Amino acid sequence: RIFKFKFKFIKWLVSGFVLCFLLVYIATSPIIIKPLYKSESIIYAPLTLLSQHNDQLGIGFGTSAEIDAFIQILQSIRVLDSLNIRFSLYDRFGLDQKSTGEKSQYYQKMRSRMKIEKTRYGSISVAVKDHDSNIAAELSNAIVDLGDIIKENILSENRHISFNIAKDSYEEKQKEIDISGQLIEQLTKEWSKEPFKLQSELNNIRLLYETDIKVLADLKSRYNLMRISLDSKLPKSYKISAAVPSHKPVWPPRLLIALAAAVVYSVLLVFVQIVKLYP
Repeated sequence: RIFKFKFKFIKWLVSGFVLCFLLVYIATSPIIIKPLYKSESIIYAPLTLLSQHNDQLGIGFGTSAEIDAFIQILQSIRVLDSLNIRFSLYDRFGLDQKSTGEKSQYYQKMRSRMKIEKTRYGSISVAVKDHDSNIAAELSNAIVDLGDIIKENILSENRHISFNIAKDSYEEKQKEIDISGQLIEQLTKEWSKEPFKLQSELNNIRLLYETDIKVLADLKSRYNLMRISLDSKLPKSYKISAAVPSHKPVWPPRLLIALAAAVVYSVLLVFVQIVKLYP
C-alpha cells in the first residue's frame, strides 16, 4: 500500500513538534535548571629555564615542556586547596572539609568545572564554569594568580638548593687548591735538598693543581650565576586575556535540547504511523 500523509497526521506532527519544543525549552529555563556560566583566561607560560632566562633578561615565552609543566601546576591540588581558602568552596558545594571522602568529591567537582589546556597557538586556556558568572571569572583569574605564586615558590626553593650546592662545591674545591698550594710551596723549599726524589712528586702535584684551577674557575662561574639568579625577579605568566563574567550560560543548551526533543518526537510519530499503516 502507498503511504499517504493525512491532514490530521500532519496537524498532529506540526502541533506536537511545536508543543514538544516549547515544553522542553521551558523545562530547561533558569527557573527550573540552574544554568552554568563559563569564563576563560588566556595566558602564555613564562620562560623559566635559568640559562635562557639570564641570556634573555627574563623576557620570553616558555618552551613546550615549560607550558606542560605550568599546566600541571594550574591543575594541582595546591591550587584547588588555595581556591577553597579564598572562595570557601566547600561551603558553596555543601561539603564537609574534614571528611576525606568529601574532599575527594570537592576535587572531582572542581576538576569537572575546570578546563585547562594548551591552545594551538602555544598559549594556555584556563576556563571555569559556575552557576554565578562573577564567581566563574574570579575563579579563572585566581587560578592564574595562584599558579604564578606556586611556580615562584617551587623555583625559588630549587634556586636556593642549586645555589647552596654550587657554593659548597666552590668552597670545597677552593680548600683543596689551598692545600695543594701549601704542599707545592713546602715541596719547593725541600726540593733543593732532594731534587731527584721530590721532582716527580712535585710535577704531579703541580699538574693536579693546574687542573683544579680550571675546575675552580667553572665552579666559581656557576656559583656567581646562581648568586645572581637569587636576586633576579622570577617571571610571571603573560596574561593575554583576563576572564570576565559571561552574560550567556553555556549549560544547558536550551535551544539545542528543545530542538533535539522535537525532532525525536517527530521521528517517533512518523515511525508509529508507518507501523499502523504496514502492520
